[in-house]
Amino acid sequence: MIDILKNIQVPKTPCQGTPWYTILSNPHYMMAFHYIGAYISEREKLIEDGQADDLDEDNEIKPYQVAQRCEQSDMVMLLLNLAVIPDEVVQKIDFKRGWQKRFKNNMKRYKKSFPVKWKYQDGDLEVRYARFVKAAEEKDENLAIDIAEHKVELEKAKKRALKRQETGR
Repeated sequence: MIDILKNIQVPKTPCQGTPWYTILSNPHYMMAFHYIGAYISEREKLIEDGQADDLDEDNEIKPYQVAQRCEQSDMVMLLLNLAVIPDEVVQKIDFKRGWQKRFKNNMKRYKKSFPVKWKYQDGDLEVRYARFVKAAEEKDENLAIDIAEHKVELEKAKKRALKRQETGR
């Protein structure tokens, strides 16, 4: 990891002005992950799962197979976002047929049982989160040390990258 940071370079077109980046918004990564978004109509016809199409009397893919293929593609989105899904919901994911509905119901139950009113990010939430982080850092000596070391290494890497950029190397 340190070697990677030592060789970091400032990108020519950095992603700026957003606190996150939805990797599957980039067509290169969509293809690499074989992801076909829910916004694509009849996406089940584009998703390859190694199974022959099971067609009904109207020559359309049967509903069970449509759901199965869509679940396959949607699994990519879920796995990329696994870190931000509550642990108690993640532990119930089984990826068996119908997992999407169970996942959605588990998320709904989690939101209902949340100790405070579920809401989207706002100023109050940011202040409370900052307090939470500070309290966690104060309780966990190793975490505080790791964060401090990470900040030092990151600053060093930024300085090296800027120096390389200035010298053209």
